[in-house]
Amino acid sequence: MNEGILPHHNEYEEGIIGAIINESRLYEDVGAVLEYSDFNAERHQMIFRAMGDMRNEGVPIHVVTIWERLRGSEEFDNAGGSSYLTYLSDVAFLDENLHYYVDTVKDDALRRKLWQALLECAQAVERGEETAVIEEMVSKLADMERRAPGKMPMPVSAKDLVNLPPPESLWADIIYPECIVQLNSEPGAGKSTIAYNICALGATGQPFLGIPFSKKLKSLYVDLETPRFLRRNKIELICGELPEDFHILEYLDLRNDFGGLLRLCKRERYDLLVLDTQSRILAMEKENDNAEANYLAGLLRRIANEAGCAILLIHHSTKGDEGKAVYRGRGASAVAGAVDVVVNVQTLSEDVLKLAVVKHRIQGSNPTLIVRKAGEDRFEQCENREGEEESGFELYRIQDFILGLLPSDGEPMRTKDIFERAEREGFRRRSVERALSRLRQAGRVKQVQKGFNVKTLSS
Repeated sequence: MNEGILPHHNEYEEGIIGAIINESRLYEDVGAVLEYSDFNAERHQMIFRAMGDMRNEGVPIHVVTIWERLRGSEEFDNAGGSSYLTYLSDVAFLDENLHYYVDTVKDDALRRKLWQALLECAQAVERGEETAVIEEMVSKLADMERRAPGKMPMPVSAKDLVNLPPPESLWADIIYPECIVQLNSEPGAGKSTIAYNICALGATGQPFLGIPFSKKLKSLYVDLETPRFLRRNKIELICGELPEDFHILEYLDLRNDFGGLLRLCKRERYDLLVLDTQSRILAMEKENDNAEANYLAGLLRRIANEAGCAILLIHHSTKGDEGKAVYRGRGASAVAGAVDVVVNVQTLSEDVLKLAVVKHRIQGSNPTLIVRKAGEDRFEQCENREGEEESGFELYRIQDFILGLLPSDGEPMRTKDIFERAEREGFRRRSVERALSRLRQAGRVKQVQKGFNVKTLSS
């Protein structure tokens, strides 16, 4: 197909840009749907991109300011210069009809992308490219087809919704399959080392901070922070070995590498994907751009949903404790709004850290945990201070202790004996009661007349 007859509506593009020139407030509505690359005409791409830059910089949008921004550009002068801007303002669409023309221009852009994907796929087959290359292009084509205009959405009736139980935590009521976690702290607090501990100990099945993993984890750690020469020694210090199921990727640009990353996670069936750091991997042009952040968060959600893995974002926080705790992460707030769990790491002293869950969509609880650095690259849990409630993290230790007490042959253990043994280990009665209640609700223990026995043990 000749590029000149690819789907486009030049007069619609003119009317949209003209409407923004006459009413700059309309840029927000149009910019929520269209990117500059969605326009077919290069001069329209140039003008719309300039409008976006001006809006972000607080520069008013009208004929004179756009001309001042673009004058001297050979492409702009060849496109008609200031006289073309005046023409656009004269052919502007009315505000109340604008959404129709915007949607049409977006549809045109998607159709052109679909055509390009089809062409590239056909050319690759003709060239006899390797299977992996063809698969990548077919994936790109499928992605275009899902978003192609005219494709009817398929809603599901509420009565047909599948009754899905909440996922079982992989570790400490924080890491869940198909869920996204953001771990925030100021640089140097130790968040990357915490993530290394989760991956390394999870791969070997050793508890972290005394809290067991529900299964051995297969992890992919995208590490753009840790120097290469430190990684091997760091892992050995943490778990005493180099586990096979702890994988490291040294470079990733989510926008450009999304398709390959999604296929890798689906093929390898990773339980956990760690992105360190969020800002480097998302590689946003403007760190505070919520529109771009929403798009990238959507890519992460697709990976979590389609690959079934948990995603852990390692992110730098703003300095101090200003603002709402959920949005302490630096840059656009849209990512924190899109994730399922937010954990803030606070430095209490040189060796003591506080992990505070400030957002939790799955459990709705906000546990905290005080930890101490125990030598290089390792941590240990601090005992709670007098009068302080057990944290949600601590309940995992108590649950694991109770399951270890109960006879494996199904014989019940008296509730009184459970309390006595637990109290000798330093656990408080109220906390033991809460742990038993949670185990009973999860179906892992059964309360009988003489006490408790093991009902089911998770694999």
